[in-house]
Amino acid sequence: MSDTSSITRRTLFGYNAASALVLMTGFINTLLVPRLAIQSMGIEAYGHYVLLAGFAIIPTIADLGLMPSFTAAVGRLVAGGGGPAVARLRIKVLGVCISLAIVLALAVPLIGQSWGGFFQPIEATGVLLGGLANVSTLAAEILLVSTRVAGRIVPAALSKSAYFAANVASVSILASSQRLTAPALFACQLGSSIAYAALALLLLRGNSDRGGEAADVPTFRSLFPLALPEQIGRVQAALLPSIERSILNRFGGASFLASYDVALRLTLVVTALPGALSEPLLTLLAPRRGEENRAERKAIMSHAFQLSVVLTILMLTIVLWPGISLAGRYYGLARDPLFLLCVVMTSASAVNILTAPVSASLYAAGRRGAMLAKSCADGASALAGIAAGVCFGSARLAVVVRSTTVAAGALGLLVWFRFKGGQETEPGKPVE
Repeated sequence: MSDTSSITRRTLFGYNAASALVLMTGFINTLLVPRLAIQSMGIEAYGHYVLLAGFAIIPTIADLGLMPSFTAAVGRLVAGGGGPAVARLRIKVLGVCISLAIVLALAVPLIGQSWGGFFQPIEATGVLLGGLANVSTLAAEILLVSTRVAGRIVPAALSKSAYFAANVASVSILASSQRLTAPALFACQLGSSIAYAALALLLLRGNSDRGGEAADVPTFRSLFPLALPEQIGRVQAALLPSIERSILNRFGGASFLASYDVALRLTLVVTALPGALSEPLLTLLAPRRGEENRAERKAIMSHAFQLSVVLTILMLTIVLWPGISLAGRYYGLARDPLFLLCVVMTSASAVNILTAPVSASLYAAGRRGAMLAKSCADGASALAGIAAGVCFGSARLAVVVRSTTVAAGALGLLVWFRFKGGQETEPGKPVE
C-alpha cells in the first residue's frame, strides 16, 4: 500500500497481531473447555450447563448497545485533544451500564427460582455467577476502549488473551480433580473475568486522558441514535439464546443441545472474526474522520477487506476440513447431527465475516441506517428459526432456518455497501 504512511503500517501490523492473538487464544478456550467439561460431567450434564448459560448472558444487555458509538465518541475526543472529556464520558458510561448489569445479574436467578421453581438453588447460583462474570467482562471492555483508541491495541489484546488462558487453566484444574460442575464452570468464568477487568484497569492508567483541552462530554442522548442497531442486537443476543436453547432441548434433547454447543464453539472460530476485526478497526477509523486522512482511511479499509477474505477462507478450511471429523472424536459426539450443524452454521458465519469492515466504517462515520436493518434482520432470523422449530417440532430445522436467513441478511448489507454505501463513508455524514 504505497499511500500508507509508516505510522499506519505499524498500526495495521498491530491490528493484524491483535486480531490473530485474540482469535488464537479464543479458539483454544473454545476447544478445550467443552472437552474437559464433557469428559468430567458427561454429555447430559454439559447440555444442561449450556441451557443455563443462555440465561447467564442476559445481563450483557446492559451495555445498551453503546460500545460502537462510545468508541466513535472517544476517537473524536482524542483527535480533538479532549482528554479530560474522555475520562468523564467513560465514568458516565461505566456507571450506568455496570449498575444495570448488576441488577440484571441478581434478578435473573432470583426470578427464575421464585417463578415456579424454574431454577433449583444450585442452578440459580450458577446463573448468578455466570451473570456476574458477564458484568466483569463488560466493565473490562468499556475500560479498554480508551486503550485501543490510544493505539495500544496489542496490550488490549494481550489482556483478553489472558482472560481466555485463565479460564482454560482454572477449568483444567477442576477437571483434573473431578470437581467440575455447572456452577464451577461459571465460577471459573467469573474469576477469569475479574482478572480481565483488573488488567484493563491497569492498562487504563497508562493512557493520557488527563492532558489536552477541555471539551464537552457527549450526552447519552447523542450516543443513543448511533447505538440503536447495537441495542437491538444486544437485546437479541441476551434474550433469544435462552429461548432458542429451550426449544432445541425440547425437540432435540440434551445430547442434541450439547452437539449444538460444540458446533457453535467450532463455528466461533469463524463467528468471532467480525468482532475481532471490527472493534480494533473502529478504533483506527474513528480518530481519522477528517478530509486530510482520506488516504489513510482508504488504505485501512482496503487492508481490512483483504484480511477478512483471507481469514474467512482460512477458518472455513480449518472448521470444515478436518475440523468436523476431528471434533466428533475429540468430544466423543456422533457425526450426526454434528456434521449438519457445523456445515450450516459455519457457512452462514463465513458470509457474516465480510460485513466487519462495513460495520466499522459505518459506525465511525456516524451512519446507522444499514446497520439497523441488519440488526432487525438478524432478530427476524432468530425468530424464524424458533417458529420453524416449534411449528414442525424439529430442532434441526430451527438451526437451518436461522443460519440461512442470517446469511441472507449479511449478503444484503454487502450488496448495499457495494452499490449504494460506497467503498468508504464520507466524514461528517449525519446520522441516518
